[in-house]
Amino acid sequence: MENFGIESLVCCSWYTQVLGLVNPKSFNEWYAKDISKKRRIVNKLKGSAGEPLSPPPYGYKKDPDDPKRWIVDEEAAAVVRRIFRMAMDGYGIAETAIALQKDGILTPLYYWRSKGLNRGGKKSDKDPTHWNHSTIYKVLTLQEYCGDVINFKTFSKAYMNYGNTIKAY
Repeated sequence: MENFGIESLVCCSWYTQVLGLVNPKSFNEWYAKDISKKRRIVNKLKGSAGEPLSPPPYGYKKDPDDPKRWIVDEEAAAVVRRIFRMAMDGYGIAETAIALQKDGILTPLYYWRSKGLNRGGKKSDKDPTHWNHSTIYKVLTLQEYCGDVINFKTFSKAYMNYGNTIKAY
């Protein structure tokens, strides 16, 4: 096909979309929406294949040979086993928290810090062995301790939906 000395602008599909946009703000919004859509697709594929999308919970760590796998962190797993054992023996959440605190066991946040891992959580100056009831409860109710990989607990409907997530269960 003869182009009469005019270069074709149909080389890239995104370029033709950009030509219709008027201002840079519109382009930036379109670009952010496009990237967000691609990230969601990739995360959906990874999660559906059984790859964990979140960091491992307390008691697990990433496998150094394959970072897509979790392996048992024996030092922290002993604490998790103790929490479950105490629950099976009839101890309450408060009693378990007090026992762990008396024995000087680091909370998950301070344990990760001692290992050089930067994990989420409130950065407070509390006693590193002060266990909250909510931490014990979370350990006892987390499905991952049954050996399951849980993905897609929450999701966001839009790329500009800051902090508004919806629980999927």
